[in-house]
Amino acid sequence: DYYISSDLIRAIETTQIISNNSIIIKNNKLRERNYGELEGTSPKSVEEFWDVSNNVSKLCVEPIKDFLKRIFDELDDIINKYKNCDNILIVTHYGVVMAIDAYFNNKFDYCFEKFDLENCEYRKYRI
Repeated sequence: DYYISSDLIRAIETTQIISNNSIIIKNNKLRERNYGELEGTSPKSVEEFWDVSNNVSKLCVEPIKDFLKRIFDELDDIINKYKNCDNILIVTHYGVVMAIDAYFNNKFDYCFEKFDLENCEYRKYRI
């Protein structure tokens, strides 16, 4: 089994609990989307930035298509590198989980507003 975590503290701490302090592979490409100047504001403030058809970079927000490409490319790399592994646990952040769900469900015109995930919920995907 492999444990891959975003390199941000809250994801690493969660992974340590789940993995029983096994070796954790820290991955900076699994960080949440960069919200630029909107960091720390209300979710309503960033709603328009989750529109896949709107790939703007206003207020230094990471463009959605760039974000999705980063996550999709990293998933391709992880799948290729660990293809002979039975289980891979990825611990990351809400926006990244939405991108992972889009990747595994071939929804590249994904409607992020309809995505529903409870705090600490997990999803299983087969490769």
